[in-house]
Amino acid sequence: EDYRWKVIRTGGFTPLLLHPTLWHFFNLGFISVFQNILLLWIAAGPSLVAWTQAKQCRGRNNNNITSWNSLDTLATILFLTFLMIETVSDNQQQAFQTEKHRRRKAGESPLA
Repeated sequence: EDYRWKVIRTGGFTPLLLHPTLWHFFNLGFISVFQNILLLWIAAGPSLVAWTQAKQCRGRNNNNITSWNSLDTLATILFLTFLMIETVSDNQQQAFQTEKHRRRKAGESPLA
């Protein structure tokens, strides 16, 4: 858990989430559903490329390799975009954890 959840749980995002029932709906909708959709999007590019390649090779000699096309470019762009987002997110989490542990060792007020 990082510092952003504290903001959400204390009503910093919206006071509606302080209500326990609404918090459970948020948890179900965002965590259970939306994050799985994000994972599906991450896997969709390579899956679509593999499916298209298999469809093109059906009925042909399997040694025949098709050339790069716009779908390959789209999949590459999507992959690199998601990789960049994940890298930024990981770096934010690392910076937060490093600062949290530094504050604990120094006896300062913790972040979370």
